[in-house]
Amino acid sequence: MIRYLAVVMILTAASAVYAHAASFDCAKARSVVEKTICSDEELSKLDGMMEDFYKKGRDIVTYKDEFKKQQQRWIKDIRNACGNDAECLKLQYRDRIEELRSTMNARKVKWREPAPAEVMKRLTSAAKVLNLPPLIPPFNDKERQRHEFCSALLGDLRKGTDMEVIPPDLVTYDYNDPRLQERLGKCAKSKREHYPFLTLP
Repeated sequence: MIRYLAVVMILTAASAVYAHAASFDCAKARSVVEKTICSDEELSKLDGMMEDFYKKGRDIVTYKDEFKKQQQRWIKDIRNACGNDAECLKLQYRDRIEELRSTMNARKVKWREPAPAEVMKRLTSAAKVLNLPPLIPPFNDKERQRHEFCSALLGDLRKGTDMEVIPPDLVTYDYNDPRLQERLGKCAKSKREHYPFLTLP
């Protein structure tokens, strides 16, 4: 009996820690998404971690109202769209955590505009390791033209010819920066598929 009670106490204590890993009270979970989060230990931890980053970011940004609206939109339009798909939720939570992390890290970065020659050197260096996927038939004229254009562009990047470096008119390391969000809002919703940012070495 003593051993049994000890096991029950340990399991109860573990369950209490697990239940409080999420940012909300799992005992009051009502939606499918909330119940899915509470039933998965990793998701619960991701939810708690995201909430921590959100609160820290909210304390330091100057655009607090917009920051709050962004978070609310993420919960409504992106997180909740996953329903009871745990893997989908984990992916979206990891993405959101990185977005919020960028808000924290942006304060530590000082922007230095590189010289055009430095940018071109990095571009040509990065282009040399890139390979264009082969065009596999059947394909239409539009796909062929796009492939030819990309092939020519990649060739010019590798050689550094016919290229002009134009300084950016917006520089930010904060993904949640309202100026960046305004521009992304004019594009496709799915940033991961449609905004392939090039990271220079």
